[in-house]
Amino acid sequence: MSGIRLERIVYAPRDWVLHAWCDPSVLAEWFCPNPSTTVMAELTVDSGALWKVTMGGYAVRGQYVEVQLPERLAFTWQWEHEPDLPPSLVRVTFTERSPDSTEVLLEHLDFQDEHEARNHEEAWTVTLDRLAQVAPAKMAASS
Repeated sequence: MSGIRLERIVYAPRDWVLHAWCDPSVLAEWFCPNPSTTVMAELTVDSGALWKVTMGGYAVRGQYVEVQLPERLAFTWQWEHEPDLPPSLVRVTFTERSPDSTEVLLEHLDFQDEHEARNHEEAWTVTLDRLAQVAPAKMAASS
């Protein structure tokens, strides 16, 4: 099995970056590689809680397996249209680099093959770029 590891610097305080991962309405603004897709998020970030994000005609769901805020979130990941595949694991670590910047380390593990890992790496790359773009814009709008 294989996995991916991506790092991004988000120019926003760690508390705000956590908010972007934990608030369904904010998460829906960036949690999809296609900005023209309608996204709906249902989540309560708590250990053992279930989550679901619908992106257009696709939905992904899982369960929070580790909630150690403000440092880490880990959750299972399973596409609803692929119920026979075992879930994979996403682990996100948040490190404050300065009062106004946060390093986000995303590890997505337990893929069935390299093709699946590559597809997710491409999608997560764009998605994390969207998070990095949304954060400063949202911060500016709220000040």
